[in-house]
Amino acid sequence: MLFKHSDERKMAFNPRPYVRLFVNWFLDLDSPDPVLEGANFQILTTLANAFMQCSL
Repeated sequence: MLFKHSDERKMAFNPRPYVRLFVNWFLDLDSPDPVLEGANFQILTTLANAFMQCSL
């Protein structure tokens, strides 16, 4: 969706909602949760890959 909106809206594209989404995911991963404990590394890796794709 991020890339689609960026392509469709060009200069009118507003990335703030996406940045907020990613930041909130990082903040949620920082809070201790026994259910997510084992998956945190995989989730962080996925988010890092998403950021890398956004910077290309």
